[in-house]
Amino acid sequence: LCEDGRQAVQKGKEYCTRKAPEALRLLLPEEISASVLSSAEDIAVALAIEKACSWLNTNISALIKREVKAAFARMLKIHSQISSSMGCESVKGGCDNGCEHNAPLPSQLITEIKDILSIAVGPRDEEEVVDYMHLKNTLTHLSQTLKCRIYMCYPAEQHLAKCTVELASLLVSDRIPVSGFPSSEHSHEMQTLKRKAFSDLLTLLLSVWKKDFTATIPFYLMFSMKNITYITDIQSHKWELFEFMLRGLIEQRLMDYEDMKHHIHKLEGFMWPAGLLEKLALMSERHRSKQEDGCKEPVCTPVPKAVAAMTSP
Repeated sequence: LCEDGRQAVQKGKEYCTRKAPEALRLLLPEEISASVLSSAEDIAVALAIEKACSWLNTNISALIKREVKAAFARMLKIHSQISSSMGCESVKGGCDNGCEHNAPLPSQLITEIKDILSIAVGPRDEEEVVDYMHLKNTLTHLSQTLKCRIYMCYPAEQHLAKCTVELASLLVSDRIPVSGFPSSEHSHEMQTLKRKAFSDLLTLLLSVWKKDFTATIPFYLMFSMKNITYITDIQSHKWELFEFMLRGLIEQRLMDYEDMKHHIHKLEGFMWPAGLLEKLALMSERHRSKQEDGCKEPVCTPVPKAVAAMTSP
């Protein structure tokens, strides 16, 4: 446990030690001998502590989700005046022509994404998984919500941007237990289908970042010690997904190569795929040359070709 967790457990034990004997004295008759009462108190305290720990173990995921939602509610309350001073009304007025304002609310999307993140990083049962179509629908709803600006405010969009970067980091490190992929009898073919499904999700997310967000997206979070640690001790195909994401960020001009190189060099202790920086530099230079020549803005490379390029010698 972390320090806060240890303190919470200690406080819980102290509470049980103090309250269980008090309740026992109220329930038992006064003529009970001191030795029997002492033994009963010890048993009651032990049972109370065991029951409390069992309850926490069963409900910890729900507690984490509730705390996440409460933290976001507090954040919105604190930033309400700030968002107003930053021109929140002008942000809301940016709907496309013909918008019917029936997209999911930003708070609903934040809750859905936070639930997925909680399943990925928090304690969970083995059967607690995220359906692939639910993930895909969530990203589709996110695009709809960002296009309908009537209920959008600056703090909510910032929070959505941060959550989607964390979601992408967990996808490329295979930390999210996803179900609902096409089945196959061969493990290699199954892995290929899963990789393509994840690449489709990342491509959709890249499109949402490119076309729908107006707030600054904190891509640097992908290179945090926590998220890179998730990726280090994994199989090569997951490095391919991470590389695919970096290629997409450059192709969509969402992140500059020099910024990406700076973040990668800050984590020199990790074993990066061979030739990663060289390939990213070549791609960045190619797209920069096309932009200078006035070519049409490129789109993200199709998934099969991108994956094949990453695995080729």
